[in-house]
Amino acid sequence: QILALEEKWRVAQHRNDAAAFQELLSPDLTFIGTSGSLRNRSDFIASRSSSVLPRARTYEYSELRVRAFGPVAIVTGREATTGPGVAFAGRFTHVWAEDSGRWRLVSF
Repeated sequence: QILALEEKWRVAQHRNDAAAFQELLSPDLTFIGTSGSLRNRSDFIASRSSSVLPRARTYEYSELRVRAFGPVAIVTGREATTGPGVAFAGRFTHVWAEDSGRWRLVSF
């Protein structure tokens, strides 16, 4: 289930899908940007207009590892984009939490 949610999250970022962001992100999301800034869900969604991900030819995940701790799952992996001026590769950590039967991304 977590891997399926990770795929939805990857696609949502690549498509800059605001509706999917609302569905997948916890209302009390904590997001630390590449500049080190701390943001909440609305800050994250607002920042997507300047994201390179929707302009990338590809945005892919690899080396996904899921560790579950009851109602919390931690996912680590690699991400990479291709395309003129937007190619990069990095690592990530996503924290998912289940509340009332629904999994949401609470931190990344």
